[in-house]
This record gives sequence, C-alpha cells and structure tokens, in this order.
Amino acid sequence: MTHRKQFGFTIVELLIVVVVIAILAAITLVSYNGITGQARDSVAISNAQQAGTKITVSALSDGVLPATLAAAGLSDTASVTYQYTLNEATAPDTFCLTATTSGASAHIAGSTNGANSPVLGPCAGHTGTAPTTLAGGDSCPTGYIVVPGSSLYNTDTFCVMKYEAKDVGGVA
Repeated sequence: MTHRKQFGFTIVELLIVVVVIAILAAITLVSYNGITGQARDSVAISNAQQAGTKITVSALSDGVLPATLAAAGLSDTASVTYQYTLNEATAPDTFCLTATTSGASAHIAGSTNGANSPVLGPCAGHTGTAPTTLAGGDSCPTGYIVVPGSSLYNTDTFCVMKYEAKDVGGVA
C-alpha cells in the first residue's frame, strides 16, 4: 500500500494569512483617513487664505473693509461656504471670515492693514467644526481639551485643563 503525499495548507496557516491581511487593511484604512483629514484641513485653510486676500485687496483699493462678502467679490459655492463678520467698533476696523469645506472649517482675521495667517476652526460666533487635535495631529493628554486657535491673535490650537485645578491640603 502506497501513501500519496497531499499538498495543501492547514487551517492554522490559512488563519495566519487572514489575520495578516486584516492587520494590513486596518493600517491602510487608518492612514487613508488621516491623509484625507489633512487634505480637507489644507483645503479649508487655503480657501480662508484666498478669501482673506480678496478682502484685504478690496480694503486696500477702497480704503475700507467690505461690508459684505459680495462687496469683496466672494460668494458661497457648491464646495465652500463663507461666514463674514465686520467689526467697525475698533480702529482700524477688523474682520473675521470662516471658510468651511467638506466639513472642515478654517478662519482668518485681519484689518484694513492686512490679514493674519489662517487657523483651523471657525471664528468666534460662527458655525463650523472646531479642531479636535493639535496642529501636528497630536492629541491633548488625559484631562485636557483642545482650544481652537485664533487668527486674530495669531495663536494656534492648544491644550487646556478640562477641570479647574485646586490645591486642597497640598493635593491637586
């Protein structure tokens, strides 16, 4: 009686291959989501920068900030929505503009003298999505929350304690 050798894979070998493929798929999905999020943020910042440039060019040519977006030659499109606030109670007048694209918001603030750098998140009082991570993509430590930056004050996102810190008998 002769025994024929059978060739094939064992169930353990097949399970190992399936697990390796699942791990590679998970890594790819996480990377893809991170890259698309960064691209969405970059587009929002670029739109805010371009709109801020249009507003300051309009202010330089007219001597005053435009009262509306239309006066600056801006309007909402299918992919970008804008919110604009003009503050004439200050000298010089200031503005804040929020550009929202694909769910990502960025804002830019300035005056008749020019605009600051755009920052992720909406202007105060505007609707939009605030960032949930720091500029480099890092998260805040446990017990801290992300505070959106302000283009008006040239600040980027930062972390602040979630709860008030108190010294109670030498223990925080």
